[in-house]
This record gives sequence, C-alpha cells and structure tokens, in this order.
Amino acid sequence: MGRAHRALLAAFLMASPAAFAAPARAQDAAQFQTRMQACGTIKDKSDRLACYDSATRSASTAAAKAAPPAVAERNAPPASAAAPAQSFGIETVRRDRPDQPKPLDRITARAVSAQDNGIGHWLITLDNGARWQLLEREPDFIPPRRDETVQIRRGALGGYLMDLNHQNSVRVTRIE
Repeated sequence: MGRAHRALLAAFLMASPAAFAAPARAQDAAQFQTRMQACGTIKDKSDRLACYDSATRSASTAAAKAAPPAVAERNAPPASAAAPAQSFGIETVRRDRPDQPKPLDRITARAVSAQDNGIGHWLITLDNGARWQLLEREPDFIPPRRDETVQIRRGALGGYLMDLNHQNSVRVTRIE
C-alpha cells in the first residue's frame, strides 16, 4: 500500500472514530481495510477512485445504521415542527431534510409580561409561551405593555432582534 493510500485510510479512520470504536465493529473495520488495500492495487485512476468511493460509502452507511440512539434522536425533527411560531428561535431543526418546512425569518406575537432582572436585561413572555431576554442593557428601552404587539426577526449575522413601538431594535435570545 502506497503512502497516499495509507494517508487516505488514516484520514478516514480518524474522521469517523465512532464508526469503529466498539469491539463488535472490529470485523467491519478489518473488512474496510481489506477493501481499501484492494482498491490500492487497481492501476486505472478512475477505477481506483470509484473503488475508494464505494468502500467509504458502504462504511458510512454501516456506521449510520449503527449510530447510537442519542445521535438518531438529535437528527430527528422536533416535536414542535407542526407549530412553527412556537418553535421559532429553537435551532434544533436540521435544514438538509427535504420534508422539513422552511424556518420562519420573523414572528409577530403579543406580550404577556415583561420583567426587569435588575440590570436592564428585560425578560419578555409572549402569548405563544416563548420567553425572550435582552442580551444587552438598553437604557432607552421601554418594555412592552400587556397585549402589545412585538415582532422578533432573525438578525443579518445570526441572533435575533426585537422590534417594539418604533424603538430601536434590541438584541434578544430565546430562553424558553
């Protein structure tokens, strides 16, 4: 096996240690190594590349099937996917699923309450149950009154901005 082939094998094994960590998967690792060595003996470049692609694809498929439940649960769509306004701001949704609805870029809701934590980081509870907190102290911020309309939108560089009563937008984060 040439230096490049060993480097490719080492890179693949280091990139996916979970696929070969358990002793029960040692046989799969040995089969993978045998396939990679066999691919290294193919003279034609395109055939050799196709062989490597096939070997890594089958190893990736086997690793995905044997993924621990925590990974499978993390990749599952959230239970609140049916109510997009209630899940706004909770970034557990994977975007690469074709059946996944496109995330909202803004919501409009009514304020239920606003509480100051003592240092100017207001906590605002909305009628959909979401709780948002100001990230920075804003001395000129006037908190919303009960049943006042609040709009929260995604910021250009990530994060969220709250718009309220023609005030300057304030940076917020969802805490519940």
